[in-house]
Amino acid sequence: MYTFSEALYIMDHNTERLMVSELQDAVNELRDKVSGLQAERNTIQTERDVVQIERDTMQLERDVFRLRLKGKAYEEISAELSISFDSVKKILESKP
Repeated sequence: MYTFSEALYIMDHNTERLMVSELQDAVNELRDKVSGLQAERNTIQTERDVVQIERDTMQLERDVFRLRLKGKAYEEISAELSISFDSVKKILESKP
């Protein structure tokens, strides 16, 4: 038969195990939340990068058309904007 102090020891030990288990569950839950937030942040950053690329592309196209309207030849536009001749040609021939 257990003595009172042995029973308290067992109860304390079981309580500690329960608390550790609950804390581990909380840690795991927080890790999952952090992982989800990191994935969301990465998605937002990717979307932001895509928007920036689209903005840069539109700016480049605008510059190409602006220079063409000023009467610049494909080669001059290519040199001034530091892009390939083929890129200039593609931009100018792809837009109506």
